[in-house]
Amino acid sequence: MIEFVSNDPKLTELIKGRMDTSGLLVHRIVDFSYGATGENLEADTCYTVNRIASDRDLYPDLLYDFPWKEAMSAEETVGEGAGTPVIVEPGIVQRFRSYASLYSYDRIHIFRHTSEQVSKEVLSVCESIISFLAQVPDERPVSSSPDEAWIERLSDDMMLTVTLRNRLKQILLYAGLTQREEAERRIKELYHKGSLPCGNKIEGRRMLDAIEQELL
Repeated sequence: MIEFVSNDPKLTELIKGRMDTSGLLVHRIVDFSYGATGENLEADTCYTVNRIASDRDLYPDLLYDFPWKEAMSAEETVGEGAGTPVIVEPGIVQRFRSYASLYSYDRIHIFRHTSEQVSKEVLSVCESIISFLAQVPDERPVSSSPDEAWIERLSDDMMLTVTLRNRLKQILLYAGLTQREEAERRIKELYHKGSLPCGNKIEGRRMLDAIEQELL
């Protein structure tokens, strides 16, 4: 099942009312907003966000070739130049990271439309997005071992060296075999509390020690 959120509660409810909600597992999230502003944007156009400017740039889903234009998103004007579309959106980094605590990057889909109101075009785009993603199979196998992409993302957010990355992987592998749900819940709590991502390598090492003590 796909979770749909937007900057307009009425639009969210309207689109959700047209979706198939028979699935029990929410495995993707679509974040759609209209009224987008920024640099080098075309009027009445939908953009898929494939890069979020940060101290370490973040990359939502890059696997699928959507039929809409691509743009980067930033908290403030960045002067990217060369005609690159840039959507200025304060709070986008924290929003993405909150999603990343629940979904892998390839399952986070962010779209921004420059229309200033809910037009027939906006509704059509929303329905096309949902229809497109509904056809994508959930190919992730069910396993007690930790997800590689998730470990890699967590390692990046903790700024770990290669040696410490391997140590984290072993910790999560063991925890996954014995208490996977609890391990995932604790990691998500760290993101929600703002303890993750870490600000430097020292914080990352301390976080690794804390995770090891918590889970083992």
